[in-house]
Amino acid sequence: PHLMEDQYVVEALSPDTWEPVADGTPGTLVVSNLFSESLPILRYAMGDWITLLRTPCACGRTHARAEGGLRGRNDDIVKIKGLKFYPATVEDAVRSMTEAGDEFRVEISAPEGLDRVRIVIEEGPLGPGDPRALGKRVSGLLGIEVIVELVPAGTLPAVTAKAKRFFDLRTSHLGNA
Repeated sequence: PHLMEDQYVVEALSPDTWEPVADGTPGTLVVSNLFSESLPILRYAMGDWITLLRTPCACGRTHARAEGGLRGRNDDIVKIKGLKFYPATVEDAVRSMTEAGDEFRVEISAPEGLDRVRIVIEEGPLGPGDPRALGKRVSGLLGIEVIVELVPAGTLPAVTAKAKRFFDLRTSHLGNA
């Protein structure tokens, strides 16, 4: 969706440094309004995750676009093996697999203190795929090793509204969020 840059200054900033991120890089949404004289809002951190594209759109509009809309909340960050992940990033990786069905769940555990990611995915309409091959592909997309388990369609509960697909089973969450 196009943003109303004639009404707002929209920025995507690194949540760690609060510096602007490169075009096309996810960052935390910060907004300043340009229309309210009585109540100006300057650099308000919305708490949302966004990817801005400032290149001209194919439709001819020159305003920035929010690629994929709002991608989630900063509160949703999950730290795995020292890297920060948003649930939407993992969902995009799973949804890019033609063998995957509609439902999945991510389980993060830490046996012997080492983070382990297991993704349980329902089989798609094309039938069962190779879980090892899927695991390698998802691992490549995410940049961390994951274990994929395929289950028959209808095994996982259908998720509606606010999807709860991430289950952090680590006993100590200190430093993991």
